[in-house]
Parts: sequence; structure tokens; C-alpha cells
Amino acid sequence: MQGSGESDELEQTIIDIIVRETKLDRSRVTPEATFESLDLQSIDLVEAMMAIEEKFGVYFPMDGNLLEARNVEQFVQAVALRIRSRGS
Repeated sequence: MQGSGESDELEQTIIDIIVRETKLDRSRVTPEATFESLDLQSIDLVEAMMAIEEKFGVYFPMDGNLLEARNVEQFVQAVALRIRSRGS
């Protein structure tokens, strides 16, 4: 996950929330890790999304980029994009 310092900070915050909510070991949550390889169930992702929504005050419909995300990097980028565009 690349970008500016602000972008990196946002992405790290999203990952931190995912780690906290799913109770995964932080070292396992790498950009290329898939949800399957992390043994995450749908409810795990829903709980993480609810925490992200609460933290950033943004609603995330489970469609488009979020549904198409196949690994942590794609998921985090889709979430970060939505957070950044909330004011638009």
C-alpha cells in the first residue's frame, strides 16, 4: 500500500481496526493476505466494517470495490477511497 504519509496513516488505521475487531495477529494481516487465508468469515468483516464506519462516520454499502476485494490491500484501498470521498 503506497501513497502519501496521510494516505499511509489512514490505511494503517483501517488495518489496525481490522486487526482489533477480528482478533488476528497483526503479522498475519499483510497486503497480499486473502480473507480466506486469514480464516475470516462474513461476520468478521461486518464487525470490522461497523467499527470503521463508527470511527470515520461513513456508511459503507457492501458493493462495488468492497465486494470485489480479494485481499487486504484491495479492501483497505476501497475503504480508504470511500473515506476520502465522503466530503464529495
